[in-house]
Amino acid sequence: MVGSRPEIQGGAAGAEGMGGTNVNDLLKVVATDAPRTVRLIGELDASNADDFLHDLQGRLAEGGDLVLDLSGLTFVDSMGLRGFIRIAAALESTGKLILDGPRRPVARTIALVGLDKLPNIAVVNEALPGAAPDAGAEEGV
Repeated sequence: MVGSRPEIQGGAAGAEGMGGTNVNDLLKVVATDAPRTVRLIGELDASNADDFLHDLQGRLAEGGDLVLDLSGLTFVDSMGLRGFIRIAAALESTGKLILDGPRRPVARTIALVGLDKLPNIAVVNEALPGAAPDAGAEEGV
């Protein structure tokens, strides 16, 4: 359809709803009390990136900014970064993707590839460069 927001095509159906679901044994997606905010806990990689995108499909259809709380994300690879780009593209006409509180290793990966410089992605509350990599983090899945 012309002028519509692109739909993200994902892999197999992930979890039902957003109440706190395991995408796989490495990644948990948890809805928070904050509007349009989802917390990622664990690792986002090639094994779960498509299912992660599938789980977010409903939130993207709502429109407006989407906040991903990355404070519990310990690792992201190129497929996870690609997922962030696809989410931002899907939000392009209605909002932007906000990556909130990435821990030092994740923030470094985001900065190295320049994801933080893309027009529809904002990175906020990054871990301070001198902070310990796991400071204040919860254990993963």
